[in-house]
Amino acid sequence: MKTIFFIILLILSAGYSNGQEITHSNIDSIAVAQSKLLITKSKAEQVLIYESGCLGCEFLREVGCNCEDSGTDTHLIWAEGGKYFTKRIGCCIEDVVKEFSNPTLYKGILSNKSKIFDSQFKTEYEEIHHGFEKLTLVSADRKQEMYIEDFLFAKDNKYREHNLKQAAKVYTDKLSKEFKKK
Repeated sequence: MKTIFFIILLILSAGYSNGQEITHSNIDSIAVAQSKLLITKSKAEQVLIYESGCLGCEFLREVGCNCEDSGTDTHLIWAEGGKYFTKRIGCCIEDVVKEFSNPTLYKGILSNKSKIFDSQFKTEYEEIHHGFEKLTLVSADRKQEMYIEDFLFAKDNKYREHNLKQAAKVYTDKLSKEFKKK
């Protein structure tokens, strides 16, 4: 009986995680579409998409928000006319463009993009429920992506030190701090 209960619980858990992944994919495609629109309609040459969130985690929904929010925090960053901008994207988020307060960080990411998107992470295991960060760089003719899972940096991962030195980790940490500022 315990085995059957455990199997049912596992199936339900996997379905919940998959549902979050579908919602995450929708926000992801909206971010890419808005990035392409910025490139074609404005003078932005490249748009950086920074996402952070958790797969398989439960979230409290905002009061008055009647949409399926994946718990993913998504930001667009771009340069236009010598100024730097950011826009947060989400299900129940106001559509507001703000000036990006750290243009040096954005320039650093662009100048180190080959190191960032060539980062190599190692692990011997994966977790179903995990936090993640994702960088996507969109230009008129190309899209580069780097997906980073938090279990890559767990103390019991023998490759932890190697993973912490990867350029993608260094820059996602800087972006995380930037967007957590009030």
